[in-house]
Formats: sequence, C-alpha cells, structure tokens
Amino acid sequence: MTLTYLHVLVAVGAVFGLIGFLRGVAREVITTIGIIIAYLIVRWGESFLIGWTNRFFKMAIFAVRGGLVADDPTAIWAQVRELPPLIEAEGEKLIFKLVVFAALVILAYIVGNRLLPARKVPFGPLVIYAGPSLPSRLLGLAAGVMNGYLIAYFVIPQAFPKPETVIKVPTEAVVKFLNQNLPLVFIGLVVILIVLGLWSASLKK
Repeated sequence: MTLTYLHVLVAVGAVFGLIGFLRGVAREVITTIGIIIAYLIVRWGESFLIGWTNRFFKMAIFAVRGGLVADDPTAIWAQVRELPPLIEAEGEKLIFKLVVFAALVILAYIVGNRLLPARKVPFGPLVIYAGPSLPSRLLGLAAGVMNGYLIAYFVIPQAFPKPETVIKVPTEAVVKFLNQNLPLVFIGLVVILIVLGLWSASLKK
C-alpha cells in the first residue's frame, strides 16, 4: 500500500479535527499550549530527563535490594552502580521521548477537560461535550487540525526517521511539508485566539 504525504496529513487532520469539534475551541487552545510545552520539554530537556530517569531507576533497584535497611548500604550501592543505565541505546531514547511526549499531550487534554468541565453527551461511539456553540465547535475543529499538525510535526520525524516505512509512507515528504508549513500553523492559531477573544468579548456585552 503506497500513501502520499497528503493522505497522512488528511488522516491526522480528520482525527484531531473531529476531537476539536467535539470538545470546543477553548479546550483545544489549552491543549495547544500543552503540546507546545511538551515539545519544548522533550526537545530541550532530553538529556536531563534521561539522566534523572536512570538515577531513579538505580535508586529503585537499591531500595528493592534492601539498601535502605542494610547494615552496609555502600556494598549494595556498589553493586547497583555497576548496572547498565535503563535508557542508553538510541532506540531506547527514542521510545522514551515518544512516551514522555505522549504522556504530556494526554495530560494536556485532561487538563483542558478539568479546567472547563461540561456534561458529556453520547455521540455515536464517541462523546461530545455539551455547552460549546456551533462557532466554538467550528473553531475547535480548526484548532484540533492544527493540534494534530503539531503532534505530527514531532512524532513523524522521530518515529519514522527513514525516507519510507514498510507500507511505503513517504515520511521524508511529510516531514518536509510539516517544516515548510509550520509558520502557517502558528499564524492560524493566533487568528483563532483573536477570533476567540473577540467572540468572548461580544458575548459579555
């Protein structure tokens, strides 16, 4: 099966656009902020996160082996110190980054739902949040598409570094397209924020 970069982006946009439509624009904007923070944390804090994860791993092994209550904890620590790091190989670092990024993105969605709670209504096999008006849902759709774009911007180059995957997805073309159009995404997010602000101000009058 051969896909083009357009197929991949349309699929991503459709999934996250639907999520944005169901949740409304306010929740999606909160998620956008979380995605950007997640990207910065993983991008610039990789060595810090991996270093402390390896330290906590050895500390946990030390505790499990009874080092906290041993008569001679230094002997147990000497054994633990010789263990290889939990995250060392490039493949392990890649999985770690993707897991951390995914966890932070999921947390961003949860925070958006917690900050703006609403009654949930069945929407076929999905759930729709009661309260957002149609304009809010349409803006949420646009923001959701952009959130999907930002997630793909991070995940695709990391998860598929080769020019093509097994099913012949042209990841090189996808990455190139994502890099070229990233400024447009941020412009679109600014426009959504402006429209959201003007719309909120008009509702208060």
